[in-house]
Amino acid sequence: MEKTKDEEKISYPIFKGLQMPFELMGLQGRYFKWAIYGAVAAFFTYIVTSAMMGFLAALIITSIIICYTAIMIITKRQKGLYSKKTDKGIFVYTRHYQL
Repeated sequence: MEKTKDEEKISYPIFKGLQMPFELMGLQGRYFKWAIYGAVAAFFTYIVTSAMMGFLAALIITSIIICYTAIMIITKRQKGLYSKKTDKGIFVYTRHYQL
């Protein structure tokens, strides 16, 4: 029995969404990770501070942590993806070899 062209070519569906970056509520990749770290830090700080110093002190310290995390994410997003290090100054490059 002979195979037809349809039987020879086996195709599988490909989910094209796997190539897209992770995004949730407007935060992408590492910014989302920083937001999660800030939320977890604020939660545990609230629990510990509330037990040790009271509700008002815990609320103030937790709000400071949340505001700091938000400001850090906003400033890093403004610098862009390649915001690792920006060198300032005058750089002189010399030749390493003779022509």
